[in-house]
Amino acid sequence: MHWCAQNYSVDDSKVIGFLGGGYGEPAVRVSDLEEAAARRRRVGRMQDQETCQVQVTVGDHEAALTLARSAVEARLAACAQVSGPIRSVYRWQGELEEADEWAVVFKTRLSRYHEIEAFINEHHSYEVPEIVCTPIGMGNPAYLAWIIDSTSAD
Repeated sequence: MHWCAQNYSVDDSKVIGFLGGGYGEPAVRVSDLEEAAARRRRVGRMQDQETCQVQVTVGDHEAALTLARSAVEARLAACAQVSGPIRSVYRWQGELEEADEWAVVFKTRLSRYHEIEAFINEHHSYEVPEIVCTPIGMGNPAYLAWIIDSTSAD
């Protein structure tokens, strides 16, 4: 990588060098480097308060909506998305079964997983509901911050 020894001005922005072979390559602006560093700091802060998606399937559309609304109202989730119907094929008590179900995906804090799991178990009609938690490794920092803010206990 070749860096210019002098500072240049491109579009009234201070440029500290050029990527690649030099002239004709994209300019590296100081503001671009500062923005990238700020983005890394924001993502680093999000790792302290990780977010996740919790998925559950429900056998009834209205029950799915009720579960979604009540979890968001209780601030256990920032939002909940209901989709379906989906066709599930599964083995239950030794028999092959098929059923239409609706999927509910909650966005929440990883630290609140046990609370939302207990909430789902309490309000779900299945004997053994599907409850699957997937940590969100990366995402829009503003969206992740919104999840954190929306699921605060206060």
